[in-house]
Amino acid sequence: MAEIQTRTVAERDTRHRPVAGTHASAGERGKLWAFLSLLLFAGCKTPRRMEVRSTPPGARVLLDGKDTGRSTPTEVLLDTSVQRYEVTLEKAGYNPARQEIRRSTDVDVIEADELACTVLCSPCCLGLPLLDALDELVTVKTHYHPREVDLRLDLAGQGIKLRVNPPDAEVLIDQVLHRPLESNTYVTSPGFHELEVRAAGHRPYRTTLQIDALTYVEHRVQLEVEGEGLLLSIHPSGARIYVDDQLVTIADSSPVRVRTTPGAHSLRIELESHRTSEDVIQVQSQEYRELTVELARAGQGVIVRPPQGWGGSGVEVWIDQSLAATEFGEPLVLTPGQHSLSIRAQGFEPSELSILVQENQFLEVVPTLGRKNDARR
Repeated sequence: MAEIQTRTVAERDTRHRPVAGTHASAGERGKLWAFLSLLLFAGCKTPRRMEVRSTPPGARVLLDGKDTGRSTPTEVLLDTSVQRYEVTLEKAGYNPARQEIRRSTDVDVIEADELACTVLCSPCCLGLPLLDALDELVTVKTHYHPREVDLRLDLAGQGIKLRVNPPDAEVLIDQVLHRPLESNTYVTSPGFHELEVRAAGHRPYRTTLQIDALTYVEHRVQLEVEGEGLLLSIHPSGARIYVDDQLVTIADSSPVRVRTTPGAHSLRIELESHRTSEDVIQVQSQEYRELTVELARAGQGVIVRPPQGWGGSGVEVWIDQSLAATEFGEPLVLTPGQHSLSIRAQGFEPSELSILVQENQFLEVVPTLGRKNDARR
């Protein structure tokens, strides 16, 4: 249900009176507010505008069962002296949609500071000239920000709103094949119904749903792939996957589904310039075992990452006084041991570092680059 809020904002601006050079006395202000309160509680009614929308549009708008003569999208006026409203939307071929509005929760209670604005908006009052005549210290501007009622209408009747993956699956209700209506809606009679969802290469899904009158039950179905095997997420992509020393696929996307028989299998993953990953995996019957594999780079060296918020250009990475790269993020293979590292960029002071590279490890470095002092004498 959409939240409804109606608000009036009062802004007051004070200025000095030329007579005494000071603000109005407490007695004068008391008289002003007493007069305004008398006007308000004497029966003034302040209408508030409310926007009403529906999906689909074109629904009739009823307030407390009375037709307003308007259809969505539209605006209706509410009398804030009424504590409760029921908004009903009706459209041929759809179930009615209702929302209750209570002043205590959906319409702002008017505070003391907003009292003057409420009076000024009331048709029984004289408006801003009246307030200015009573007290020239007060200037009032009024506006309000109503939020809309936005309701979704269901198809007439009751049934199931179904979300299925894969989307081309067949849906059977009480063993009868059904085709969805708009928004994947299936209309049924009230009561208990057998739902079956099936698709080629997937295990069928079956359940029993209870459907109440004029109610649509939302239900999601994720079909499981038939068989058993491995569901592999491999980074970076492009690796070759071997199961029991047989090439089965190349992991160009992730995840990769590899079907196998139940039992123990050797898994080998190879990618150029990366260390090979090897393991023995146990596969259970009627299950896909999920694995995530991060392939480490072969060899050792350094990767220079850009500083946070980097927006410069023209970077150079020097290793042992030799230019090694002209961009951040490029893996640089080095021999194990101590190396000098220099990062130079246009408009920045060079960053000089000494790094220790260990065997079979890539060291990641994020330099701190200070801007050059361009101040002129």
